[in-house]
Amino acid sequence: MTLTVVLCAHNEERHLREQLDAILGQSRPVDELVLLDDGSTDGTAEILERRGVRYSEPRGSALRDHDPAHSDPRGSEYLTPRRGVLVCNPAPSGPNRAYNQAVRYATSDWVYLAGAHDVLQPGALEAFARQASAHPEAVLIAGDLVDVACGWLPCAGFLTPADLCRRWQPADMHWINGNATFIKRTAWQGELPELAWLGDWWQYHTLALRRGLIYLPFPITQWRPLANSHSHGYQDAGRMASVARELARLLDDPENADIREAFLGTRLLDIPHAGSGVVRGMLAHPRGSEYLTPGLGLEDVDPVPDACFPDGNWR
Repeated sequence: MTLTVVLCAHNEERHLREQLDAILGQSRPVDELVLLDDGSTDGTAEILERRGVRYSEPRGSALRDHDPAHSDPRGSEYLTPRRGVLVCNPAPSGPNRAYNQAVRYATSDWVYLAGAHDVLQPGALEAFARQASAHPEAVLIAGDLVDVACGWLPCAGFLTPADLCRRWQPADMHWINGNATFIKRTAWQGELPELAWLGDWWQYHTLALRRGLIYLPFPITQWRPLANSHSHGYQDAGRMASVARELARLLDDPENADIREAFLGTRLLDIPHAGSGVVRGMLAHPRGSEYLTPGLGLEDVDPVPDACFPDGNWR
């Protein structure tokens, strides 16, 4: 069983070193590290370059050597257990597109998407590896954040879709934390840029509602939500309206008929990040996803691109 850690960053030089040290200092080493600089204008690219191997876009036919501390004497085309890839984008594309791009370079069995300003906790990868080895059939392993424990089980174990639906009924329920979740690479479908901050949320919850997950009651990472970051986009009414309409459209899609009732029958659509019930109201209206709840104060909102805004925030 192998694991790729994927980290994308835009202007993250303030926190990046701490996260990279946390990733590379794990008791269970990373098999592969994919780093992507998304058009940074500070020292982010330089920090990442000291840790990775540069690829050109599209992929070149050969790899450069690793950082000397991790290089392999057999040459740059030998994929060592500490394989590293560095991709540098000339301009920002936004978090969803950046992670979609970076995951294409992963070759391991499992993938973990690390936040550049979070801090992976000691022993996190070792705890994950024990569960991945014990449950080879699993496609998702979801842990906790520091200070935010889901509490779904007293010890690690498998939760069926029905088990999860019951746990997503209470008002104080916890959803899957993307920052603390590992996904099997073959199950990766990609993040939808149209869903912005819900890109990973949608992928993980739809997969869990179809195939279940392993819950790991272990603090995987220290989540540091920064002001005006990607995850705070729901506080912008215009962006929230655009995301709500796309989420309603997806749930209206016949391809998602098997999970629509699960979403509607739980409180997943009632959290602020998912519109606090707005999507539920849209789906109950005869116009469905074409109807935008007047409570948002916007009847027609153009989609806002998931990219780097003029204020410098990476969204």
